[in-house]
Amino acid sequence: MDNETAIANTSRLIIVVGAMTMMVVVFTAVGFALGPVVADEAGREKLDVLRLVALALPLLELGMLAQIWMVISRRMQAAEDVPARLAIYRGRTIICVALLEGPALLAAVCVLLLGFSWHVIPALVIFALGIAALMPTPGRVRAAAGVKSDQYS
Repeated sequence: MDNETAIANTSRLIIVVGAMTMMVVVFTAVGFALGPVVADEAGREKLDVLRLVALALPLLELGMLAQIWMVISRRMQAAEDVPARLAIYRGRTIICVALLEGPALLAAVCVLLLGFSWHVIPALVIFALGIAALMPTPGRVRAAAGVKSDQYS
């Protein structure tokens, strides 16, 4: 496979990242539309711990996300050719988006069960910022592959 084909195939990763993003957006919208599902006070007290978990989980995952990013990035730099670097890049992107998606989905569940509270804001904000930083645009794919673009030269 030549470099341009590998870059074009990797640029299609944007569909996977977009689908994972849409799942969080749709589930959060459903939570806002239908929530809170738990109406009785006794049930809400039992589930209040979910709010604390939704608050803490994204903050705890940032360290793990940084570690995974560094380890996989070193492996990507050590790869010998463009297709190998891009295969590692695809894996890194999917792993990082999945790590961001988990806390955001938990936040959406909290909104659905208990209604909106400030506890879900960090998970949703970190998810949005992470997706914006990880979105595999053609320029980012070329940079990850180590291939210069002559489109603007």
